[in-house]
Amino acid sequence: MRSDCHIHVRGEEKAEDILRAMDAAKLDLICIISWPPPSTEADPLEKRHPPDDERMAETGAMIAADPERVRGFYWVDPLADDAPDQVERAVAEYNYAGVKMIPDHWYPYEERIFPTYERIQTLGVPILFHTGILWGNADSSRFCRPADFEILQEFPKIRFLMGHIGWPWTDECIAVADRFKTMARRADGRDPELAKDAVCRNRNLHNPEYEVDVTCKVDLTPGTPEVYRSEVLRTCYEVLGADMLLFGTDAFGADDLKNVKTHQARDERIFRDELGLSEADIDRIMGTNVLKLFGGA
Repeated sequence: MRSDCHIHVRGEEKAEDILRAMDAAKLDLICIISWPPPSTEADPLEKRHPPDDERMAETGAMIAADPERVRGFYWVDPLADDAPDQVERAVAEYNYAGVKMIPDHWYPYEERIFPTYERIQTLGVPILFHTGILWGNADSSRFCRPADFEILQEFPKIRFLMGHIGWPWTDECIAVADRFKTMARRADGRDPELAKDAVCRNRNLHNPEYEVDVTCKVDLTPGTPEVYRSEVLRTCYEVLGADMLLFGTDAFGADDLKNVKTHQARDERIFRDELGLSEADIDRIMGTNVLKLFGGA
C-alpha cells in the first residue's frame, strides 16, 4: 500500500480526475485538505476566499467519489464562533475523516480552543496540525512550535499529526512525539524498563513485543530542505520507530500527482539504501500507518 497524508486542493478538481491521478501515481489512499477558512490568508497572492459552507461542500464532493481512498481534512479556524459545529457538519454531512488546523496567531494550548478540541474528541476524528515555520500568515511561525502541542495530552482520545516534522524545530517535534510514546508505553505497562525507570525509555524501542498505539504521529511532509532530509528521517526512525511516521508531500492539486512519485522515490531510497529499513517498515511509513491515524488496522 502507498499513501500520501498531506495534499492541498486547488478547489477546482473533479473527483474522477483525482481517482485517475491516484491510479497513475499508484496511490491507494490520499488525504486531501479543504481550502482554508476565509480568516486565513494562507498565500498573500491568493484572492480566492470561499465561505465555509462552499469550501466544505467543494471538497466534500471530491471525497464522495471514493471515501475509502480519498480522506478529507476539513480546515477549520478554531476561533470561529461556530468552529465546533463546522467540524461536526463536515464529518456528519460530507464524510470528512479529520480536521486541519494552522495556529494562525493563536497558540494550541489556549483554552479558547478547547471547545473545538472537545468536539473533535467526541467525534473521534484526527487533527493534522501545521507545525514549524510558515511561509505566509505574517509572523505566525512563533505560534507553531512543536512543544506547544503537549497540551493534547489533556485530550487523550485525539489522534493528531505534527506536520512537516516541525521544521526547523525537528528535534523539538521528535522530542514531543517521543514523550507521547513514552506516556503510552508506560500506561501500557508491558515494558519492564519503563516500569522502573523513564530514563530507559528507548531501550526496547524496536522490540515489537512492546509496541503500543500512540495518539501522536509525525507527518514527514517537507519542511526539511534536501540537505537535511536523510538526517531527519534517520533521527525520526531511530527515536520513534516506524509506526509513528507517515509519508506526505504537501502537494497542491489533487488531480496531478506526478510530483508525489518523485518525493516518494526519494524517501524510499533513503529508507532502503541509506538507513537499511526493512520492507515491512517502509510499507508502514509509506502506506499503512495512515490507516491507524483513522483508527484502522
